[in-house]
Amino acid sequence: MPPKVAQIPIKKDEDSTYRYKMPRLTPRKLSSGNGVKTSIINSADIAKAIGRTQALLTQWFGYALACQARINPSSSQIIMNGDHPAKKLQDSLYEFIDNFILCPHCLNPETTMEKKGSQLILVCHACGHSDPACVGSHATYIQKTLDWILSHIQSEQTKGQNVTQRAHGRLDEIDEYEKQKANEQNEATTGVEINVEEFKKIEAELDAQNQKAVERPTEAEENAYFEKFGKQLVGEETDAEIFEEFNSMAERGGWNSPTRCAIIFEYLFRGEPTEILNSIEDRRGFIIRVLNEDGIQKDFQTAMASFIEKKVPELFTSAPVIWHCMYNNEIIEDSAFLAWYTARPSKRFEDPEKAKKLREMLAPFKTWIETAEIEPEPEEDVKEEEEKPEEKAEDKKDDINIDDI
Repeated sequence: MPPKVAQIPIKKDEDSTYRYKMPRLTPRKLSSGNGVKTSIINSADIAKAIGRTQALLTQWFGYALACQARINPSSSQIIMNGDHPAKKLQDSLYEFIDNFILCPHCLNPETTMEKKGSQLILVCHACGHSDPACVGSHATYIQKTLDWILSHIQSEQTKGQNVTQRAHGRLDEIDEYEKQKANEQNEATTGVEINVEEFKKIEAELDAQNQKAVERPTEAEENAYFEKFGKQLVGEETDAEIFEEFNSMAERGGWNSPTRCAIIFEYLFRGEPTEILNSIEDRRGFIIRVLNEDGIQKDFQTAMASFIEKKVPELFTSAPVIWHCMYNNEIIEDSAFLAWYTARPSKRFEDPEKAKKLREMLAPFKTWIETAEIEPEPEEDVKEEEEKPEEKAEDKKDDINIDDI
């Protein structure tokens, strides 16, 4: 059970007399072999205090810190790959609160969320205003969080809805709401007056939107994009910029998870396959963004296995180094690796004999993952850390070459 911690204002820079408070974020560093993870041991209490769910907080930290984040079901703690100082996490939490909690009009945290069209609306129960969230925020991780919320929330402005006020705009009530909605009688439709002209206008607008949404790119458009994509990966564009265009094209083209991974391998490693470790580190941020959905880490490892088995078999002996590089760069998690390793190889993408050989090469890495001890730091180390200048990624990055290893 997490230790009792101090209560601090939900709104940043307020004094101790501020009415609305939450527990101070309490992280703990966990070491797992050579990998380091950070847990937020009181994330459930924080989520309750600010009126949002742990699932949403987990998505926020994953997007904002560009790391793999998940909820540990046994301890109800948020676990993130990497070492994240307490001050950095607390500042990130306040940024989340500024964008998704505080009323844009009166800055009061008594808000709930509603979806109206393509907008996320913060409904303030203090001043009564309803205003769009994240106005003027253009950071990619904020937009991704906004998109995630919009795809997981139901507006309460639907006739016949029978959800309690406590569930108003909260993501953790969606499953229950959907069950109730499916079982409800369509009583609200009886005796409703319909404006035919307005109905036809709305229907035409929806048809136009649906037509636009399902419009797939032509073969010429895809080929032009692939050529551009290959140049982007070796160019100066940021990982976020590359991902934004890649994700847009993937949605238009209906690319499933294996297809996305296959495209990455085709264009990220086609130039110098033996420079695969450098390629992973160069575009780490892009790969993490692509894999930030359930199940894609498994498909990515299948694509890696297929790439080695079919195109660069000389890398068989380097497989443990490659997987260790993916693990250290937070591209795959230990649970995702073990799930892929123990599953039956895909006959569609892997040759059975070569797949068996590859997994034999990875057996030492599997043992290392399974036997790595997790040692939590002493609780006194959880105290708020002094602000320290962070090292630039460029200063820490070393060129890696498989031949050297």
